[in-house]
Amino acid sequence: MIQNKNIKASTRNNLLLVLAFAIISLVALFQFGVVSANTQVINYNVVAGQNKDAQFVIQTLKYEPYPVAAGSWFNVWIKVQNIGQDDAKNAVIELVPTYPFSSQDKLVRNYGLISGTINAHNQMKPDETSPQSNQIILKYRVYVNPNTEGGKYMLKIRISSDKNGGSYYTYNLPIEVAKSKVSFNIAFQNYNGAQSSFTITNIGEEPANNIIVEINGAQWKLNNKRSVNLGDLNNGDSTLFAFSGNPDEKQIKLNVSYSDISGTRRSVVQNINVGNIKTSLEETQPFGYMDSLIFLIGMIIGVFIIVASRKIHRKKRGN
Repeated sequence: MIQNKNIKASTRNNLLLVLAFAIISLVALFQFGVVSANTQVINYNVVAGQNKDAQFVIQTLKYEPYPVAAGSWFNVWIKVQNIGQDDAKNAVIELVPTYPFSSQDKLVRNYGLISGTINAHNQMKPDETSPQSNQIILKYRVYVNPNTEGGKYMLKIRISSDKNGGSYYTYNLPIEVAKSKVSFNIAFQNYNGAQSSFTITNIGEEPANNIIVEINGAQWKLNNKRSVNLGDLNNGDSTLFAFSGNPDEKQIKLNVSYSDISGTRRSVVQNINVGNIKTSLEETQPFGYMDSLIFLIGMIIGVFIIVASRKIHRKKRGN
């Protein structure tokens, strides 16, 4: 009898444990669902016509060249499509250049009407396989900062219309910037009173062709030209170059442009420490008027001292 009671108690305890485990599992699953919902990535691939209000989706059709290169321009074609049923009136589309991108194109573009899916379908021409009036194609010419490292960067587009009360929605379009396998080391050598000389070494993995070094913003004295063409440098090779005169700053910027093995033109900016070249300049100044005057006065004083010393010596000998 006692044994039966123990078996029943044990069975009851096991059932309680199973029930507790089930409750804890349900709570855990619920919490996991909440966390997943908070971290869910929202895609804009919405089926056209499901939304009554105007709604935009944006797609990068292409950009050339691919990948884009630091220090160069590229063209990008962007499709903006209204997949909502209602028309989008007074649509404003704006390219928002942020680092590393910039553009001299017209950034803000205004459209009186971008049709919704219903009107776009009604306006279809016999030779069209899909509605066209609910989409527009934008083309921008964009510049990539020359100091940009290779990788993926976002090109920003903002859109507003009457439907959202003038509020903007921002879309990020990924752009791939190519990684360069060329790198330079530039070092200041000396100033000889007429020229400031430098050495440049290609420390990258690939050769660089048609290298042009240009003074970037520094103020130079007696400078005749602001750029020099150095030709080609294989990886590991070095060469000397010089600019006439001397810079006014202890650190200068030199812009180095070159073509890589694919023919892509690239540009990088190098900060070069030149020290206090003015000291060297002052030490090598020509012998001027003040120098001559000081030298002459020194000679007169020297002669006077010599003559006076001899007179005093003769007087002592006479005594």
